[in-house]
Amino acid sequence: MPKMKFDFYEVVLPRTTPQVFEQLIDMLHSSTNDESRVVEYYDQTLIRFQHGLKENDLYVGEMLRIRMQQIPSKAKVSGEVNPIDLASNEGVGEPTMFLFDPITRTIVIQKSQAGVAPTAIRHYFEAKTKVVPMSFNPRLQKETMQKLGRMRQVKALEVTVASVTDTSFLQGRVSSVGQALSAINGLGAPTISLKISAGRGKRADLGAAAKEEAHAMLDLNTHLPGAVQKLVITGDIEGLDKPDPLDLLEDKMIERIELPPLTGRGYSYGDRKNAIFEAWERRKVEILSMIDRTQ
Repeated sequence: MPKMKFDFYEVVLPRTTPQVFEQLIDMLHSSTNDESRVVEYYDQTLIRFQHGLKENDLYVGEMLRIRMQQIPSKAKVSGEVNPIDLASNEGVGEPTMFLFDPITRTIVIQKSQAGVAPTAIRHYFEAKTKVVPMSFNPRLQKETMQKLGRMRQVKALEVTVASVTDTSFLQGRVSSVGQALSAINGLGAPTISLKISAGRGKRADLGAAAKEEAHAMLDLNTHLPGAVQKLVITGDIEGLDKPDPLDLLEDKMIERIELPPLTGRGYSYGDRKNAIFEAWERRKVEILSMIDRTQ
């Protein structure tokens, strides 16, 4: 059976912003439903907000990626290939579902290589609402979050990052990540691996900066899946006898939902909507328990 993947993120707005995220969704949904909803992303992709509706205290909506260039051809099984006839204001549309829970500030996003990436959604909301900067922080599984919270001393941070040619999306966000990527590009290396160690002393500690850098790397991997190939943080965790390495890439919160047999050319909005609600139901109790512990 085919499966659809969903990622989970915590939405963080600037403290000076009077609105909450669901108000921003309402603002976009009530905007004029025409070409003015389109925003150009950094790679010349067009992103559009389709809708965002409240259902049972949750907000469910859809974003659209409109590909205006490199349009595929149509082909017959006999081998005949012809261009797809499109008007100048038409392109290939790739939808992406999202679901937002105001209580936990969690946004669930359909994972699709052809659709709208999480950072593209974030960019869209920033561009249209002028709320800058906002963050979509990947949610980690409960056990990993608990261990991070009990990590009193950070002993090591191991990172492997692949070369990235376009770092414009990092402007004004994370200078340390930008510097690391610039170093890779300057050396012409396909990847670079770093291990930062605090030393062997009992009091040796990389501090909160290591955790912040780890979150920055998760943010990079959200924007460019696969750019960060390894991300392990090791430290002394309260209740454990020895330092414990946490693989933050492996421990991201992800759900894979089985889809019904495909009967047409693609899955319907209803199929995708049912899948994202099921993904949320599977993780809701876990996320709520994490929020209760931190408030």
